[in-house]
Amino acid sequence: MTDRRPALKRILVVEDEALVALYTQELLEDAGHTVVGLAATGESALALAARERIDLALLDIRLPGGMDGVEVGAALRARHGIPVIFVSGTLDCETLERVSAVEPLACLQKPVRPGELLAAIGRAQS
Repeated sequence: MTDRRPALKRILVVEDEALVALYTQELLEDAGHTVVGLAATGESALALAARERIDLALLDIRLPGGMDGVEVGAALRARHGIPVIFVSGTLDCETLERVSAVEPLACLQKPVRPGELLAAIGRAQS
């Protein structure tokens, strides 16, 4: 008999709103995943990715600092081969065009329902 349970992931959460980041961390950990770090900027996300083994990154698109989430996602994919899921309140045509170039596993509109997020992560299992 084949085990159909989703593989647990080591996830990086990149979100500048602290309450949203903490809520997401709790949701993921309650589902059995490991949150390897919370990053509020692109620069801190890339620093974490250089130190930790990460299976998946959840990225907000609008971030403070010099990089937005799309740039961070592209860097995570290129430098470390980390797949990404974008979660954003900003999904206009120009942003969607930029996001598609990164080839994300999913792009979810905020506010994201917990089941929707966990389902996207489940589909991301390799």
